[in-house]
Amino acid sequence: MNFTSSCYKCGGEMRCSLYSWLNSGITLIGACLECGYFCYMKETQLSIDEVNSHRSNYELKPLNELRALEGGNRENKLPTIDEFIGSDPNYTSDMTTKDYIRGIR
Repeated sequence: MNFTSSCYKCGGEMRCSLYSWLNSGITLIGACLECGYFCYMKETQLSIDEVNSHRSNYELKPLNELRALEGGNRENKLPTIDEFIGSDPNYTSDMTTKDYIRGIR
């Protein structure tokens, strides 16, 4: 899904894409067409080794296994449909933007 937003660095026009591939989580990419600011965010899960490496930096004991990820709070972390100002409903084929967002949640 493509949409425009205001760049929080300069206030210019930011072009963004939000998409989801099967079970790989949500990816958001944005680029400001005025100051060149670029952002990339991907929702994913670290491996047990990566988590334990970070835990060692804080002198925490290593884990034997990770907690299961649950989707219950996922809806609260994603932007609402109303926050997609400037969304392009034609990008989602025959679906409305509202139906598309509901489909990836």
